[in-house]
Amino acid sequence: MGIAMGSLASVVTLLGDLRDDFGLTEMQIGLIVGSGFFTAFVTQLTLGRLADRGHAPTMVRFGMMAAATAMAGFAVSSSFLTFVLARAALGFAIGLLQPAIRRTVILTDREHTGRNLGRLGLAEITGFALTPAAAAVLVEVGTLDLPFFVISATTVATLLAMGRLQSDEGLQSVSRE
Repeated sequence: MGIAMGSLASVVTLLGDLRDDFGLTEMQIGLIVGSGFFTAFVTQLTLGRLADRGHAPTMVRFGMMAAATAMAGFAVSSSFLTFVLARAALGFAIGLLQPAIRRTVILTDREHTGRNLGRLGLAEITGFALTPAAAAVLVEVGTLDLPFFVISATTVATLLAMGRLQSDEGLQSVSRE
């Protein structure tokens, strides 16, 4: 979640540079940002329930792949439409990751659920707070594409380093006999 939230914050941080470099209007910037929030919202509403049905590990893996693809998409984008698609892909990734990672954290150590959810929140805030500064430094030492490629590579490396996530379908129905 830290990487996903850092990806989101980095995109928002670099929007001014994207606007200037690609001649985007303020309305286009708003539509780029909005497409991601809308996609994340719809994804959580429609697919979030799958995490409770034993699909959380798959959702985490697909979410990480979508986040990496979205960030690489930002790096190679050069038009309004491709930026909208990249931001929508990042929204899709976040919409998959949030319910799946929360479900996984809750099931990992049921005796310390509150502590673990607090740590997850800390990871989200840390990623959201620190990644934009790192992205700004990468733009200064490289190009506008560099932070997107670095975040994409970091996401892929994290995905490859992840261990096996436990699946749990939870209670599916209650008999009222």
